[in-house]
Amino acid sequence: MKKIFTLAILLAGSVFLIACDSDDDQTVASSQTQTSQSSSTTVASTVEVTTELDGTYVFKGVEETKTLTIQNGTGTMDTLDVDGETETEAVTVDGANKVLIVGDDRKSYNLEGSNLTLTETDGEVKVFTKQ
Repeated sequence: MKKIFTLAILLAGSVFLIACDSDDDQTVASSQTQTSQSSSTTVASTVEVTTELDGTYVFKGVEETKTLTIQNGTGTMDTLDVDGETETEAVTVDGANKVLIVGDDRKSYNLEGSNLTLTETDGEVKVFTKQ
């Protein structure tokens, strides 16, 4: 009788834990879907195309040279490392928020004359010169 009682308690506890775990998975999946939908909506609705940055800009650093080419709010950033490796990333200009989207990174920008200053989220600053 004691064994049956112990088994019944273990079975009830297991069913309870499985039920709780199942509810958590559904909550997480639902939350992720809502977050994903709201993020893509926000990005799509806030990008304002601008032509103020149209042109080619160059940054020459110690270990790399970056060439930023923009036309009608989109373009490319080409990076040439000192070892000869190159990388090209897509660029989109968000004029309303003064942000350049380079690949997956968002960089705030400020244009003063022929100098384009890009500030990364970690505070790193690079000044590009218009060619």
